[in-house]
Formats: sequence, structure tokens, C-alpha cells
Amino acid sequence: MKWTAAIRRLLLQGPAWVYELAIRLRIASYETRYLKPRRLKAAVVSVGNITLGGTGKTPLTQYIARYLSEEGYSVAVLSRGYGRASGGQLVLNAPAGAAAHPGDSPVELPWTATGDEPLLVARSLPRVPVVINKDRFAGGSWAERCLGSEVLILDDGYQHLRLARDLNLLLLDATDPFGGFRMVPFGRLREPVYAIRRADAVIVTRAHRPFDQGQLASIVKYFCGDRIPII
Repeated sequence: MKWTAAIRRLLLQGPAWVYELAIRLRIASYETRYLKPRRLKAAVVSVGNITLGGTGKTPLTQYIARYLSEEGYSVAVLSRGYGRASGGQLVLNAPAGAAAHPGDSPVELPWTATGDEPLLVARSLPRVPVVINKDRFAGGSWAERCLGSEVLILDDGYQHLRLARDLNLLLLDATDPFGGFRMVPFGRLREPVYAIRRADAVIVTRAHRPFDQGQLASIVKYFCGDRIPII
């Protein structure tokens, strides 16, 4: 069994290096402005993480959307709709006359057509439109034009570098904030740890559980200095 694990690890090492190199080059292309993110007129708030698995992105997206909506802002949520079977753009909770397809609603569409997270958000916030589009810029442009959206919340948007954002919220799971400090498949990181420096604020989830607060704060400070809050 040990030999089998060693061989499997060896076979994965090459593709893992290639994947990590591709991710690093992509990040560098945006940091050096070789590639430039596209900006929308509406304020864009991104909620995301740097590790695989749940860190509470969707509940925080719901919280922000509900709060801003209650404060009187026209809010829409932008989602890729990960894992959905359909293509193109779908809109949940669209006002009458603004739906992308006839009958778009969280009640009538199955989760397989929308993805489970957008459907969850739409059902919990029936007055907040959820725009599902792999091209978040196109979805945001539609929301500005057809819904008059003033604030767009980008659910799971930390790696979506093509869209400029005004507030970049990074969620770290207190139980495993840095994914073993290695990228997949040998760790849980979706991108290198230094990606933390793109954050405007770090929010620690599952913080009711015991964790090394000093280590987490020191790593964030190493990459970001004292410029961002840790909440």
C-alpha cells in the first residue's frame, strides 16, 4: 500500500507543478497589468476563499445582500452556477419583464439547472435577483442595464480576476485556514498563499472553534502588512 501511495504521488507531481505554474502565471498577468480586469459602473463586492471546501461564502453573501437591500440599495448577486447542467444566462427572482427566460424563478427551476448555491440564495432572498452567468462581467452588465443594480455581490469570486471589484472579502476557515500550505492535489489551496494580499479584509469563519489566532494573524500580516482588518 505504501508503494502504491508513493507511485500515485509521483504520477500526480508533474501535473500538479504544471497546474500551479499556470495559476501563478495567471495571477502575475493581472498583477503586472498585462491583463486588465473589466470594471462595471455598479459597486462590486466579492466574497471568496483560497481553499477548497466550504468556508461560509454563501451565508455571508446572503447576509450582505439582505443588509444592503434593507438599507435601500438595488442589489443583485452574481454567480457562476457551478455544476449546473444548463448554459447561458439564467436569472432568479427577476422582476416582471426583466427575466432572461420566460418563467425564471427559484420555484420553477431545479437545482440542476441553476446550481445549488444560487438557488439557495434566491430562495432565502426572494426580492434579490440572482444572475447566473459564467461571464460575471456580462451578467453584471445585464443587471446594471435591466435591473438598475447599484451593488453587485460576487459569490465565490476571489479567483475571478477578470472582473474588478471595489471590496474584496477573503474568508478563511479557522479549522484549516491555509489548506496545508500546498495547492491541490497535495493540499487544499486553490491558489498560492500569497494571494491573500489581494484581500481588502479577512473574515475568519468557524472562529468559535479553537485555532491558532497568532499564526493566522502573523501570516496575513506578512503578506498584507497592517493595511487590512481581520474580523
